[in-house]
Amino acid sequence: MAVTSGDLREHIAIEKLTRVSDGGGGFETTWATLPGAARVPAKVIAKAGTESVVADRLTATFTTLFIIRNRSDLDETMRIRWRGRVLNIRGIRREGFGPAFLTLEAEGGTAT
Repeated sequence: MAVTSGDLREHIAIEKLTRVSDGGGGFETTWATLPGAARVPAKVIAKAGTESVVADRLTATFTTLFIIRNRSDLDETMRIRWRGRVLNIRGIRREGFGPAFLTLEAEGGTAT
């Protein structure tokens, strides 16, 4: 499957965990948008979903692929915000769609 820039019709934000001053001499951690990653064009492909019962709670998880323009400042500790959902980046593949693109595999879910 070939990907072109015209296929990148959705927009995502990429966030990383950062330390910020708490004003009292210490630090706290919070999620912050990666510089230049507040509105990243992406092609979105739903991959898989599962349901299971954990500790008497129904848990649903889903995996989604996000194809974006290649960039070197991403890693698996980051997360994606898309359409009000937060998904954890589980893998980054830099091959498959040519050197201009990379694929982020991300996972999100709910518990009831």
